Amino acid sequence: MWNTSCTHKGQLTPLPDTSNFPAAVGKIFTAKCAITGCHNAASYMNAAQLRLDSWDHLFNGYIYGSAVIPYASQFSPLMYYINTLESNGLVSVPRMPLSTTSNPLAALSQAEYLTIKNWIDSGAPDANGRIAFSDNPTTRQKIYIAHSSACNQVAVVDAKTKLIMRYIPVGDANNSAAHDIEASDDGRNVYVPFFKGNWVQKINTDSDKVVGTANVGSTTSGVNGQWSIVIISPDNSQLLATGYQANGFLEAVNTSDMSLLPSKSVTASDIFAYPHGAAANATFDTFFACLQFGNIINKYWFISGRPHFKQISINKKPIIYSDIDSTAPDPHQIEMSPDYKRYFVTCQNSNEVRVMDAHADTLIAVIPVGKYPQEMTICESKNLLYVACMKDNNPNSGCIGSIYIININTLIVDKILKGDFNLPHDMAVDEQDGLLYVLSSNNGGTAHHTSTCGTPGWYTVFDLNTYVPDPRRFEVLENSYTINARF
Repeated sequence: MWNTSCTHKGQLTPLPDTSNFPAAVGKIFTAKCAITGCHNAASYMNAAQLRLDSWDHLFNGYIYGSAVIPYASQFSPLMYYINTLESNGLVSVPRMPLSTTSNPLAALSQAEYLTIKNWIDSGAPDANGRIAFSDNPTTRQKIYIAHSSACNQVAVVDAKTKLIMRYIPVGDANNSAAHDIEASDDGRNVYVPFFKGNWVQKINTDSDKVVGTANVGSTTSGVNGQWSIVIISPDNSQLLATGYQANGFLEAVNTSDMSLLPSKSVTASDIFAYPHGAAANATFDTFFACLQFGNIINKYWFISGRPHFKQISINKKPIIYSDIDSTAPDPHQIEMSPDYKRYFVTCQNSNEVRVMDAHADTLIAVIPVGKYPQEMTICESKNLLYVACMKDNNPNSGCIGSIYIININTLIVDKILKGDFNLPHDMAVDEQDGLLYVLSSNNGGTAHHTSTCGTPGWYTVFDLNTYVPDPRRFEVLENSYTINARF
């Protein structure tokens, strides 16, 4: 900008460069953060790779993922480090900007702290009001992460940058500990059941807002339904949720208005003792549910609104309902093959994946895997099944857990990943971008920093072709539990 207040030739007076930040925010960052030896172009690689000399660089993140999440100052790591007053909330060490003998006034004032906080809570816009990751809402590839904690947040990851771009508040005081997150085949919605509560919620993936809630019911004691797994029909019109109880629940829901479908539901049945994983056929009228303890898959269908059942032993031994047999496989999760001819079952006690014929109800193969296998996901383009072995041995310091990669045609283990994991419970395949996300729940572990929601978990991102990991550890909130890709 030029100074034109005089008619004679005057001095050029440029405004301070705020590097596409709003003026008040840019003044703080450029004066106290993006300085020599810190977060500028010359030094940021030695400052956690966080560059603060422009708005665009800020949203490239740092070595632990997102530094700032729009609309969520309480979950933005930057705020923990620039905070100097415990009354404001979490204070991390070292406090930034660093106070030195030569620069004792480096720390932000309370007014400066609040300026940045309020800016983030308003979306952290640039100088022109643009919000990061807000363009192309209907086509942007996103990955969704739910947390099995009381924080009641779903993290939304931008696939292009691999960074958390939003947090979505879900549940309420009586509905927490999200246990699953599943995307519809068209990518328009994701669904979240709550282990501590009675709800399944619907999130629109264009707006990233909760748009519907189904009250799927409580236990006979009225405490909560322990809703565990959601499966969605191929036409996206219905879902089924499993209620993990001694007298188990399987509740069907019409996804258009989140109303219940009693004609496809099983309520408080002792035949379904602690159902967890579930799958369905292509027409979504025949269902499979594994009972967490024992050796049973329950297959069921409805005729004139009445359920019909068939109990399938997955180890060719007599049916066992409980964990009285220490050698029982204890099936945890089911993954249907893309052609619907077979399904895969993780057996968390026997450390196997069992392959079953979906029509003949017979055992096809037993595949040994790592310790305590949990969730699975399929990469259709590569005909690969990924299995999270949560408690498997890992030679990397401070790590536990592995990912087994199985060829679904040959039923042979192709590869075992033992990366930067700590209790990996779930994975997501982003075939659109050629990436594999492995989610470490890190329950009871350590992390780079704590957050207002406890000790973070993290996700590790691998190239699907080379399995070379991104060097960053992308931290999320406490007990990051389940993950799913939008498209």
